[in-house]
Amino acid sequence: MAASVGAPEQVPPLTIVWASATPVRLAILKLRSGSATPTETQVANARKTNEFYVIAVSGLPVSDSDPASLRNKAFLTIKGKPPEKAAESSYRKIGTSDVYFFRFRRDAFPIAASDGKVEFKVSMGSVEVKRSFSLGDMEYDGNLAL
Repeated sequence: MAASVGAPEQVPPLTIVWASATPVRLAILKLRSGSATPTETQVANARKTNEFYVIAVSGLPVSDSDPASLRNKAFLTIKGKPPEKAAESSYRKIGTSDVYFFRFRRDAFPIAASDGKVEFKVSMGSVEVKRSFSLGDMEYDGNLAL
């Protein structure tokens, strides 16, 4: 007798964003400002280079484990270089979304446009998430905006 097969398990859509990218930070500033125009100082702060690359992932299941421990399972990789483990990780509920943030030290893992692409990978239980970012698509105002 064959085992019955039901509908495939529904997996929520994942969104993976390079949250420290200048255009993303400027968009968040605009959203937070509402109908007010952001000040020059606020815009300058949003354009300022952060000490971390920040990757945000929404749509992962909420984990029973400490969100900070996920840093040990999150990596950035560039072909020909050793992978870089996240320095920090955290979780925050934003609206109805469960969002995990992974921070990688810029000084420990320099990225240049000539690297071509960067891959982000995180494992959470039986789920492994990967996303490649084409560095050619990540330029803003003529600069790599990470």
